[in-house]
Amino acid sequence: MFGWPKPSPYFFIRIFLISIPCPINPTVTSTNAIIARVAWGMFLMCDVNISSITMLFMADIISASELKQTLDQFVIIDVREQDELANGTIDGSTHMPLGLAIRNVKQGKIDDLKGKKICTFCASGYRANIAADELVKAGFDVKNLEGGFMAWQKL
Repeated sequence: MFGWPKPSPYFFIRIFLISIPCPINPTVTSTNAIIARVAWGMFLMCDVNISSITMLFMADIISASELKQTLDQFVIIDVREQDELANGTIDGSTHMPLGLAIRNVKQGKIDDLKGKKICTFCASGYRANIAADELVKAGFDVKNLEGGFMAWQKL
């Protein structure tokens, strides 16, 4: 009869370790870091050799102040919806709503941007993170603006 495997004696300790800070940078609290902590915890629950782990496809983040200093090095993609543009935008950005951005990546319509640094942003960073992760999976060099356009406006 099939059933769940018997947990090792360390199973409950390993589950507890999911809630510990990310071992690489325990002070990071971004969405990516939370996902990385869960992934790290899931790894700790498995009996695998650390050399067998592959890199997770997640986009890095960039602060608004760092982006402002290096703005000319990036292709900026605004993944907000059309009605949100009335609140303003980052000069020189390209408007490509999230759904369109994902379709364009999957259909290869923006492959000409491969090899260029890309920064995605939305109002708060959530949708831009989704777009950035899709771009990273397709081989693009992408960073997500931490805090989104709200952080940019505070500069």
